[in-house]
Amino acid sequence: MAERLFKILADRSETVKDYFQAVLGLTNVYYSLKKPQDIDRLIHEMEELEDLVNLDQKLSLYLVRANVSHVFHQDAGLAKKFLQTCIREAASQKWHYFIIKALYSQACIYKDLGKFDSLEVSLDLLHCYLDPEECIYLTYLVNEKFKDLDYSLSYSMQMDPDLRRICVQEKWIALHDKPLIYDFLELLYSRGTFVGKHEIASRLWPEEEYKPRTHDPRIFDLARRIRALIEPYENQPVCLLSGRQGYKLAC
Repeated sequence: MAERLFKILADRSETVKDYFQAVLGLTNVYYSLKKPQDIDRLIHEMEELEDLVNLDQKLSLYLVRANVSHVFHQDAGLAKKFLQTCIREAASQKWHYFIIKALYSQACIYKDLGKFDSLEVSLDLLHCYLDPEECIYLTYLVNEKFKDLDYSLSYSMQMDPDLRRICVQEKWIALHDKPLIYDFLELLYSRGTFVGKHEIASRLWPEEEYKPRTHDPRIFDLARRIRALIEPYENQPVCLLSGRQGYKLAC
């Protein structure tokens, strides 16, 4: 559907900028569909129009060219050049969105190459620019991509053990009548890293021997209920993270 609509937009565009934007959207569709030949054709077409469009459109093209160079052509060096150009030109305009996107792509490259020192630097820079409470979807992407490295962008949270409540985004949520949920969150908050399901079960049901078939569904249900309480968006968890290592609070 997206492919068809972007083609219609391209056919009906009355200006070069509108046409460029439609082709850019179509290129992203083909990137998702993993069609490198179609992508290369469209990128070549956009390159011919590059001097006739706005700077933000050029920066979007740099990001696409970087990702295509890395993912489909295995040319990390060229990809980094496009990203560095994007960062430099975006910085001159103080456009943090493009800087964040470029740093995210750069971090992905370093992760794929196993260059963890450079990855750490990119993530530190990303942390400086990205406000998790304003850029929720980008925060979600970063946390999902790098959670296997036990890395996450922090979210403002605070636990109140006296009143048994948690503060998320400056909003207090009472949990005194939800003892399992409070204990679950308190454990994750105190640890500050991923906690395995075995340890979670031992904390929540100390009298029982851990049995995955019995306890894992219970833990999953508690995580679902917690996300309904604290996450800003249902399908983009940025507060309670999950993975093979267990669960973690991004705080």
